[in-house]
Parts: sequence; C-alpha cells; structure tokens
Amino acid sequence: AVLAAQETEGELRLAEARAQRAHAELRAPISGVIERREAEAHEIARNGEVAFVISQLDRVVVRTSVSDRLLPRLRAGARVRVRSAAWPGREFEGPIARLEVAVDRTTRSVPFEIEIDNADRALVPELPVEVELRTRVGEDIPTLPLAAVLRDAELEPFCFVVSGEIGEDSEVAAWKAVRRPLELGEIVDDRVQVESGLAEGEQVVVRGQHFVHAGDALALVH
Repeated sequence: AVLAAQETEGELRLAEARAQRAHAELRAPISGVIERREAEAHEIARNGEVAFVISQLDRVVVRTSVSDRLLPRLRAGARVRVRSAAWPGREFEGPIARLEVAVDRTTRSVPFEIEIDNADRALVPELPVEVELRTRVGEDIPTLPLAAVLRDAELEPFCFVVSGEIGEDSEVAAWKAVRRPLELGEIVDDRVQVESGLAEGEQVVVRGQHFVHAGDALALVH
C-alpha cells in the first residue's frame, strides 16, 4: 500500500512538473528570425510582457514619405526602386502597397509603403535606404500642371475638361465641366505626365478647379 501511494504521488509530481514546463515554453506565433531579445535567461516574465521580437524577412516593407507636391504621381501598385549604401550597385524594386489618405500638416508630406521581395534577407529592419522616384524627360508624353490634377476620396487622380454644348446654329451654346479620370506618369518640374485620360486638343480647367463640380457652367478665359 505504501509503495502504491508513493508511486501515485510520484506520478502526480511528474504530471505537475510537465505542466509547469509546458507553461514555461515560449512558442512563436510566426516563423522568422529573432531580431531582438527583451528577456534575460532565468528571468521571470509576466503575462503579456515581450520576451523576443521576431521578424519575417522574406518580404519587407519600406516606409517613407514624399512632399505633397508629388502626390499626383503616387498610386497603389506603381513600382518604385530602392537602394541602400549597404549594397552598393544593387537596386531593389517593389510596388507601392499602401498610400496614406491624409497629408501631414506640419511637414506637408504623404507617407506611403513599398513592399519588396527579400528572399536573400539582404534588407534588414532599421536599415537606411534611398527611394528613387524616376522622372522621364524628353519623351513625347502630354503633361498637365500639377495644380490641375485633383484627387477623389480614394486618392484616384482626375481633372476637369471643358466640354461645349452645340446649339441649333452649330455654335457653342455653353461650356461645361466634365470630370475625367487620369492615369499619371512621372513628374517633370511642376508638371505631371498623363499616361491616359486626355485626348489631344482637350482643354483642362487650371484655375479655380478646386471649386468646380461636374456639370458646372464654365467661362473661357483667354
């Protein structure tokens, strides 16, 4: 009877030790590499405290911002080139994955994020990089003044073009504003290239465009 009781007590202690060991194990919710250790060996960690910071480096996010003057050239999905002094002569490239809606009132800048494939883990957290927004100069591409380009609630670019209604005497009876979605290219000085959305010879509203709505009557100023 004594031996049976001792055996039972030993099994209970073993089960308790296994339970305590299970509670002492830390299991990462994701796979990756340990970027930083916040807890020391043999230190008691309280519930909710950070013990390790783990990073997934196969795909990295570059966070940066540009002047609000460059907003017309930014669009989700546009590819951007990135360089780092740590890797001279090498360029990384990825799409704009996230574009902030609001402009920072202090710096007048627009934050955005670029996603880059990083299978060889060349780019690591906190590594300074240089983001390049290239400008194509000398190409026969129509351009608009930056001020003429507006953005809707989804940050999609558009402008207002002038449309004339023809009267019975075949003369223009009225000029009206027509909203025209645009696909933008690169910026050259204070103008932005228009990839599509405008036809040759169309007139664009470049004064008071912020107060214009589709269908508004317009007066042409020469």
